[in-house]
Formats: sequence, structure tokens, C-alpha cells
Amino acid sequence: MIEYTAEELERFAPNDAIFPVMQAAISRGDQQTEDECMRKLILAPASLLMMKMSLGSDRIIENGYNTTEAIRKFGDDWLERDNEELIDILHAKKCVDGI
Repeated sequence: MIEYTAEELERFAPNDAIFPVMQAAISRGDQQTEDECMRKLILAPASLLMMKMSLGSDRIIENGYNTTEAIRKFGDDWLERDNEELIDILHAKKCVDGI
């Protein structure tokens, strides 16, 4: 299990306003609003890595997902890097930037 600091959790706080809008969109079958919400969500590096592994890098780019946390954790070139290397970084106690 990945543990986050209070500072890291604060970066995810904007998601609190997005989730109810997204849930309502899902409930009414509004795919456009659901997609817009998905692009606004601040996604955890582990989630983005799993998306990269299952969907591929191109799909992440095409869908316009917010990758700021993955960039913070793995570096600007994370979509081009080997998944095993990223998994090692994810499981390390700290990476270069201290997260």
C-alpha cells in the first residue's frame, strides 16, 4: 500500500469537487461530462502506471488525462520509460524528488 503525506493528499483535494459531478454524469449516461471529469481528475502515479500498462501510452495522451503526479513521481519521460523501472520507483521508499 502506498502512503501519502499530508502535502501529497492536499494536491488531490480538487478531486473532491469533481467526483460528485462525475458520479451524476455516470448515473445519467452522460459520457461527454464523464470524459471531461476524467481529464480533470488528479490521478495518483500508481493509477496512471496501471493505465499505461493496460491502455498504453498513446491512449493516455489521446484521452488527455492529467499526468502531473506521474511526472512528479517518475519524470517527464515516464510514458516512454520501461514499466518495470517505474514499478521499482513506485515501490522505493523515496525517489529523487523526495516523494
